[in-house]
Amino acid sequence: MTPGAAVGCSGGIGLMDSPLQEDPIRVCLRLRPVNKLETSRRSMNCVKVHHQAVNSNEKSKASYAAILEKGSATVNNAIEVISPLQGKFNFTFDHVFQENASQSLVYQHAAAPLASDLLEGFNCALLCYGQTGSGKTHTMMGESTTTAENAEATSTTGKSKKKSSNNNTSNSSKDDEKSGMIHRLIQDIFQQMKESPPSIEYIVRCSFVEIYLEKILDLLNPANRSIQILEDGDLGSMMGGSSSSSSTLDGNGNRTINEGGVRIDGASEACCFDQSDVISLLIRGNACRTVSSTKMNTDSSRSHAIFIMKIEQKDDITGISKVSQLQLIDMAGSELGGKDQAAVQGTKGTAIHQEARMINKSLSSLNAVVRAVVENQDTSRGTSGADAAGGSSKETPYSQSKLTRFLRDAFGGNCRTSIILTASPASYSIAESIRTMKFGHLCRSVKNFVKPSVEMSPVDYRKLLNDTQKKQVDLTDLVNELSAECFQLKQDAKSNKFVESHYSGPLWEKIEAVLVNGASQVTSKSTRGGKQPGDSAEMAALREELAQTRTELQASKKKCEHVESLLAERQSEVAILRT
Repeated sequence: MTPGAAVGCSGGIGLMDSPLQEDPIRVCLRLRPVNKLETSRRSMNCVKVHHQAVNSNEKSKASYAAILEKGSATVNNAIEVISPLQGKFNFTFDHVFQENASQSLVYQHAAAPLASDLLEGFNCALLCYGQTGSGKTHTMMGESTTTAENAEATSTTGKSKKKSSNNNTSNSSKDDEKSGMIHRLIQDIFQQMKESPPSIEYIVRCSFVEIYLEKILDLLNPANRSIQILEDGDLGSMMGGSSSSSSTLDGNGNRTINEGGVRIDGASEACCFDQSDVISLLIRGNACRTVSSTKMNTDSSRSHAIFIMKIEQKDDITGISKVSQLQLIDMAGSELGGKDQAAVQGTKGTAIHQEARMINKSLSSLNAVVRAVVENQDTSRGTSGADAAGGSSKETPYSQSKLTRFLRDAFGGNCRTSIILTASPASYSIAESIRTMKFGHLCRSVKNFVKPSVEMSPVDYRKLLNDTQKKQVDLTDLVNELSAECFQLKQDAKSNKFVESHYSGPLWEKIEAVLVNGASQVTSKSTRGGKQPGDSAEMAALREELAQTRTELQASKKKCEHVESLLAERQSEVAILRT
């Protein structure tokens, strides 16, 4: 383990210039069963799910990835919420899981595609958002201890007897249903690494931190108190940093990536060789996480837990390198205080009250960030590129909390983001559930702009060099042609024999517009032209001819200036290419 490592994102140098892909945030809703407290309050079910017809084989991971690639009917589910106090609401999500949905089904639809995306070089993020006691930690972590034992058993299967291996397999199939999204995703990632060509080498580094009371704590090394979030515009010197950025529109209306970065500096970082190492870190860090007993949950997480996995890979045959980062966030939940005002008054000044206040503050900041991102993107779509780049959009308040500073790429940046909402359908908790659904419904309007962090191979560098040399030769030829034309143009201008029709051909077709515009700008005659008082007819004709000659010379001079300016631009471009 390396203490004090820099965990986060950085702008890459020498990356392949692949186009940006528009990638909407994927939002799924998971409804949990009614708990004992809600049953004792005689709560009724306030949520009605409307399912769409989907393919019968969609439960397989491969078929679901194919559905996503084709862009056909990404399993949209509409729900209807009827609150006794707030009225009727309708929401649409990418998928809605009812109370009896299994962990494997949730994983297939919400998190499975991230494994292959991560190994293709994309930054990915998986978030779980919901109220206290809605099942966030259960969804993300599952039964950690059991899963770790299974992972260790899986990694040492070759040392066991065949009969013992069969028993472990049967027990694993039962306990695997209890494992959460993080464990399943890690298992999937390492399985795909195992199935990749043997020429590809991988380096996996992991960190685990929590944001508690707006302080970042190291869950792998609790004594470490020197962690901070840094925003840096030049992180390319960091080894192993993945591309992190936000996207904007330039003056021509093209989508570009701002190569900045956000990183957690000072967090402990551990190299992992297999999935059992990663899961052991998860269990170790989760045991240090801050929890408290609340009205809705006896073991309520009172911090935002962030697990970071960085993967570096290099193909020894092709020389292609990829760097990507996976962010797994289990957010703390909040509970509205209006249910029991006496209990709320009793907790004032206590640690629980302070925790709830800071959690609500960070979640409110996250809502403000998402709303600002949506408004800015809507403004960008409705205005021209120059207007969008000119500062007409308002500033996104990422700096309001440490959570939003760290998640700036997950909302509107270079990251493929998937969000799992957890909520209760019971009328007792429906107010918090509606708040959760409104947040998720807003997140579905956010568009991220992603590109893989793939470093060019020597073959790509050679191709780029050849293309550059070819372009340099073409520009040199163009400069020579322009030089000859400019010399001839100057000679004709001096001898007053310039006739625009004499200059034709492919080269002059390129600069004809410039020449014509330059000549048309000079239309006014000299004040000395025309018949003056006391002049004879012969003198007046001479003055007219002189004024016309002066006008033609001025036009010729402007044409020469335009051509010389164009020549200077070509020469500058050639000089840049030579360097």
